Amino acid sequence: MKVIKLCTDGVCSIKNIDNTLEALQHEVGGYIETITLASDLVLICDEEGRLKNKAPNLPASVFVPGIVGDVIVAGVSGDDFCDLLDNMVRYVTEALYRRLGWVLKEEEK
Repeated sequence: MKVIKLCTDGVCSIKNIDNTLEALQHEVGGYIETITLASDLVLICDEEGRLKNKAPNLPASVFVPGIVGDVIVAGVSGDDFCDLLDNMVRYVTEALYRRLGWVLKEEEK
């Protein structure tokens, strides 16, 4: 599944991950919680991030102020997560660039 990972160290990258609960939990470092950004776009984070004293996530705060820990931005179709479409990647990229002057790294293999 094509996602964007926004890390607390400022690294923002496009990744391909398995569309499984285990893969999502691995990427965010805990139990997942979703925050709807648009009808077809969600932010996935560690629901216990604050309890674990995870670091603030500056890139993700562009979308959700005060968010902590590494997060993933993914597409959603109905009740299922799905690949980000090109227009979704463009939306996230433009928001990061406008607010922070940041660009995404090339897709990780």
